[in-house]
Amino acid sequence: MAERSVLEHRTDVVLVEAGNTSWKVATCTGADELQLQLRTSNIVELRDWLSGQTIKTVVLASVGAEQEAVTLISELQDLGFEVYRVQTGEIDGFSHCYKDISHLGVDRWLTMVAVKDVGKPSLIIDIGTAFTADWLSATGEHLGGWIAPGFALMQESLVRRSARLRVQDAVPEGIIGQGTESAIATGCAAALDGLVNYAIEYADETFATKEYDIYLTGGGVRHLKQERSRNFLVRPHLVLEGLAIWVNENL
Repeated sequence: MAERSVLEHRTDVVLVEAGNTSWKVATCTGADELQLQLRTSNIVELRDWLSGQTIKTVVLASVGAEQEAVTLISELQDLGFEVYRVQTGEIDGFSHCYKDISHLGVDRWLTMVAVKDVGKPSLIIDIGTAFTADWLSATGEHLGGWIAPGFALMQESLVRRSARLRVQDAVPEGIIGQGTESAIATGCAAALDGLVNYAIEYADETFATKEYDIYLTGGGVRHLKQERSRNFLVRPHLVLEGLAIWVNENL
């Protein structure tokens, strides 16, 4: 699978993605590449890293704890930073199917912003705390999507009532488990693969062509089996790429 994250964007901003379990920070280099600078679940570490930077413009998108985002913004502003918090909204080259676009998560929206101008249909699969799939037409029209539990959440639904069973984060070995915990892990991994396969089948039908891009993003991608006939574009920081495009078009 190909992996790339090439952009043509400004280098004078810091991009921050606040997810459900961690914060990611990136900048664009002089070579126009998105460079991940920090990944942490500790907001103090994040604040300390940012306070030591010479770039004083921060662009933030958050789907995590609201109070943490509000606190971080306030602290950065007190330190002299200019902070922009990005929310789901209208942007050139993208149209949506939601009755109320504010109900579309900013993370999903930004992944679509990142690929809205590629000029051909796209299937975007993001696997993190949740599994999401979104179908985007060649003209940047969001046709709709799926939201399902991610790898850990699937397991938690099965083990939360048992003190003896644990959620597995490691990539399962093999296709089937030979113990209860490994059977849960392999079963949930198979469920993710099934979702991906069905998403591709639906894309084939909906786009009426196989000339479309399939993007994989999110930390849970590692739980997928890679033996597929289709080529994927692995873009681990697609939300941050969307943030970079938002910066280009709005600041």
